[in-house]
Amino acid sequence: MQFYILVNEEQQGPFTVEQIKGYLAMGHYQHTDLAWHEGLPEWKPLGEFPEFAPKAHRTPNYQSVPVRQVAQKKSGKGKAVLTGVLTVVILGAVGGGGYYYWNTYMRKTAATGGTTAAGAPAPAPAAENPGDPKTLEELNAWYAEPPAGQNAATYFQQGFDALQITNADRNSSNLPLIGRAAMPPINYPVPLAVKNTLKGFLERNQPALDLFARGAQCSGSRYPLDLTKGANLLLPHLAGIKQAAQLGAVNALFQAEAHKGAEAAQGVSVALASARSLESEPLLISQLVRVAAEGVAEESLEQTLNRVALTADSLTQLQSAFGHSANYEADGTGFNRALAAERLTAASAFDLPADKLRETISQASAATGAAAMPAAEVDKLLANLKDQKPFFTESINQFIIARKEPFPARLKADDLVASRVEEAKSKQFVVAAALVPALAKATSKEAGGLARLRLAQTAVALEQFRAANTNHYPAALAELSPKFLPAAPTDPFDGQPLRYRKAGEGFVIYSIGPDLKDDSGARKPGSDDLSFVVVRPPKAAQ
Repeated sequence: MQFYILVNEEQQGPFTVEQIKGYLAMGHYQHTDLAWHEGLPEWKPLGEFPEFAPKAHRTPNYQSVPVRQVAQKKSGKGKAVLTGVLTVVILGAVGGGGYYYWNTYMRKTAATGGTTAAGAPAPAPAAENPGDPKTLEELNAWYAEPPAGQNAATYFQQGFDALQITNADRNSSNLPLIGRAAMPPINYPVPLAVKNTLKGFLERNQPALDLFARGAQCSGSRYPLDLTKGANLLLPHLAGIKQAAQLGAVNALFQAEAHKGAEAAQGVSVALASARSLESEPLLISQLVRVAAEGVAEESLEQTLNRVALTADSLTQLQSAFGHSANYEADGTGFNRALAAERLTAASAFDLPADKLRETISQASAATGAAAMPAAEVDKLLANLKDQKPFFTESINQFIIARKEPFPARLKADDLVASRVEEAKSKQFVVAAALVPALAKATSKEAGGLARLRLAQTAVALEQFRAANTNHYPAALAELSPKFLPAAPTDPFDGQPLRYRKAGEGFVIYSIGPDLKDDSGARKPGSDDLSFVVVRPPKAAQ
């Protein structure tokens, strides 16, 4: 069954039950948000559905990873439970957060056609670079410390500590993003109650904003993580990144509504800088959080450009910031680093001692209330665990090799996953069959992040063009080159230029999105188009 959720009188979805559970766990949706599925006579709060009944604790635990069950032949409940327990054991050993985040944090997923690669590329040494880490100690050193005074993470960590976000804020019906209020429509004024709430909230959080703005000026970033800890590694800073991006976005909204362009642009910059602070962190979950924060920055820019005309200096600074992030995404560096780390940590996890696995399985089974499996059956399933290590490593190597292509050819990397999962199942590699799907759609998500960044780049260039041409937008994006953009940005999903059209006084630019279907930039159920819209732009600043 698939659900739609009503946000600001706009339907979002469709979502599966598991996706919505994830969104609730991350705080992206609340139990009071209205939802509907086919056959239901009216919308009702999520919390009234049995599937989403509120629980006492919603904070995500990155050590406890949701299990994707693998179909078993004549296995019975015991074997299925063991499969799940093994998955948790291995995922816990490698940090596991990437798979959790994949199922919970992103707004939606979409198939890229359901096809599988005709033949997976053979493993090759090219999958590894000479500088790739070979031990957890090398991995920790690989996450390099920036020069003194240039570590953005230092200021962001201080900003996280300075944040003043209460339960009243989180439950506020007048506080967007951080609270329960939706962002206002781009072509409507911000309601007075929302403005008043924003004013008080931002005054309380000005110290944090100042620290985030200082971090945005740094040239590098490394959060204080000890990557040698493996399963014991905690990632509390990722929740802070989300809050920093949201704080920057609501500040931009408040300042733009007050027609303070420079301050609004700085809010957008803070949201984008929060994402940039994760660029070199070699964890899959961190890269997915980075992409999500980039999306917040792009949406913040859209709100801003619909409310205030930015100065030439602000537009130049934003163009540089979004351009840097877009180039980094296009190169694939962040995800490539994360995959190299995943290859290392997962390989070491497959070497866990058998007695440690048995002990952990026993503890995990007891926690789930499952009946204990006979020791002989446990040993039988563990017998081929060592054989799964080269299979999983080869799967990641194939994925990395396929990712060497530029977009849109890089999207074929995701097609490898389904065939590798089926092969793992046929070999009864139960752990590998559960781990490999963690790579699914990673490159599609990366492409979505790149599309949003290029939309933002193009929107800024359009504003620069308008300021130089008596408040008129170009007839085609080609007119932006070479003065405002080197060339018209392409859509990473199909390689064609981003779609653009003038619309009334404004414009629409969009990507066709992961379903590869052109819906003319529509924002409606069933459309995966990623769009940036300016409805009625303020007169361009001179």
